[in-house]
Amino acid sequence: MPDKLWKGLLRKHCAERAAVHRAQAEARERAAVEAKERAEKAAAEARERANTEAREKEARERATVARAEVEVRLRTERAAVERVAAEARERAAAKA
Repeated sequence: MPDKLWKGLLRKHCAERAAVHRAQAEARERAAVEAKERAEKAAAEARERANTEAREKEARERATVARAEVEVRLRTERAAVERVAAEARERAAAKA
């Protein structure tokens, strides 16, 4: 084959290879961008779940504290009533 033909074929082959390499590089770049976006989305979803779980846990803890406070108040009131009743019985027994 003449040199011109070889040079033309070689030039065409090199151009095709360069086009393939560019396409592969673009595909790798797109894949990397998509992977980064997926990772960011997954991280955001995980943060949202963690925040939701933290808010729910805090609400449960507040409810538990509120129940405990009510129970303490009721016990204190009962103890005061029992104390007053015992004092009244003692006074009644002393008068009798």
